[in-house]
Amino acid sequence: MVTPATRLLLAAAALGAVGWAGCRRQRPSPAPPAPRQQVDAPKETGKQRLGRITLRGSTLTGADAQGHVLWRAKAKSIDLDEEGRRASLNQVRCTFLEANKPVSQFSAGKMTAYFSERGRRLQFSESVRAESLLSQAVAKFGQVTYLWDEHRIVNAKPVEFTKGASRLTGALLEGDVALRHVEVSGAPAALLIR
Repeated sequence: MVTPATRLLLAAAALGAVGWAGCRRQRPSPAPPAPRQQVDAPKETGKQRLGRITLRGSTLTGADAQGHVLWRAKAKSIDLDEEGRRASLNQVRCTFLEANKPVSQFSAGKMTAYFSERGRRLQFSESVRAESLLSQAVAKFGQVTYLWDEHRIVNAKPVEFTKGASRLTGALLEGDVALRHVEVSGAPAALLIR
């Protein structure tokens, strides 16, 4: 016969066994997740700043609105400004093309390409030498500018222009990039024909 004390003892043992089993299976609850930090995306300013970029042993090419290549410049290095409006080329050799054929070659210590709303131009400086690939014409400049949209050159520094046995010096030269048609003016102007 089961006495009330035995029942109490059995109930306590059963309760203890259930409690022990429950404690054994119970795992500590994980810590609540840390609140996520909200990171705001950078505000759009219209243009991204790249900083100064330098390319070594590179080529820069320019084309007209139809995509025809007008010039190709190879340089020891090219420095681009952060807004993309100017590129400076060092120790440059630039070939000008017409109808996809080379017509002249310019070499200079420095060439700066300007890209702006006012127009695009290439400015050559530091011992500039231009040589026609169609004739014997050669020009030497302190500085000369190529007007991209007009596909012609102008300078306002002393120039020496040689074609065959003739040599012409002056303060201003204007003409086409192939040096077929040039006009030299300003003092000192001299024409030497040999």
